[in-house]
Amino acid sequence: MNHESLSRQVLCKGLGVVGLIRFMQQFDNGRGDYVQDRQEWQKGYSVDMLLKAVEKEQ
Repeated sequence: MNHESLSRQVLCKGLGVVGLIRFMQQFDNGRGDYVQDRQEWQKGYSVDMLLKAVEKEQ
């Protein structure tokens, strides 16, 4: 058994399955470039457009 496998087993025993998953998610860097992706999908938005949408919902 390698160290990584043993480490996961120890963490799972101590934290439980859900706790282990949450622990591992804290250290996942994710994929892609979030800033670039966000700028791309927000390209069509303006502050005025967003304010009007909020006012419409109230």
